Amino acid sequence: MKTALTAVLVSSLFLFGCAKSDVAKEEAELNMANPAAVFCEQHGSYDLATGKCALKSGETVDAWTYYREHNSADKTEAQRFCEAKKGVYLAEKKQCELANGDVMDAMDYFRDHQSSSN
Repeated sequence: MKTALTAVLVSSLFLFGCAKSDVAKEEAELNMANPAAVFCEQHGSYDLATGKCALKSGETVDAWTYYREHNSADKTEAQRFCEAKKGVYLAEKKQCELANGDVMDAMDYFRDHQSSSN
């Protein structure tokens, strides 16, 4: 009888321990930040209700589209150059918005600075 009671008690504790770790994992997943929203906040603001970014330029874009365009491994040279100069690359228009507010064609900006550095 003692052996059966001990087995039931140990089994119950084991199952309780497993269930608790699943709950902790679910809570951790719920507390993760949305990377697209975080990226939007760095470049303007994020509207949770619509999932849109309001950029400092006044443009409104889909948060995930904007995030993917700026976090892709296959960025153009013009895009990388714009971002290296602390600008914001506006992918739909292929423009670079500089920190001072100037907006220009990203490829022209890249080419102009490449020819002057040679």
